[in-house]
Amino acid sequence: MSARYVVMDFETTGINKYHDDEVVQVAIINQDDEILLHELCRPKHHFSWVDAQKVHGITPAMVKNKMSFEHYLEQIISIFEDYDFIVCYNIAFEKGMLENYGIDVSKYQFRDPMKEFAPIYGEKSYRGGYKWKSLTVCAQYFGFE
Repeated sequence: MSARYVVMDFETTGINKYHDDEVVQVAIINQDDEILLHELCRPKHHFSWVDAQKVHGITPAMVKNKMSFEHYLEQIISIFEDYDFIVCYNIAFEKGMLENYGIDVSKYQFRDPMKEFAPIYGEKSYRGGYKWKSLTVCAQYFGFE
């Protein structure tokens, strides 16, 4: 039997995964492309996120009447417990956000395609190893727009 996994992505109010920033969108699909969760989320402490909005296009008006991310935590944990592992591009960010919301990420197995893609792309880092590339670069490399 093959492993069962989910792919998860967050859009947030910024890039501070450990303190201030909040999730404004969560998406989780399984290995069969079944959408398990796809929701906009109203942040509790942010009323604008101009820089992040330029990246993901989610405006305060779009989330004004939505539930907060906390509303979905039990559902997210339940999803995690039903699968063998969780895939996220740049997993350190998503894991940091989950920890910020009180989820013990040590209970779950994670896989990060960003780390697997770096040697495929092959751009050397001055520190040794390979430079990590954005999801956009990865997708373009494999012919996706």
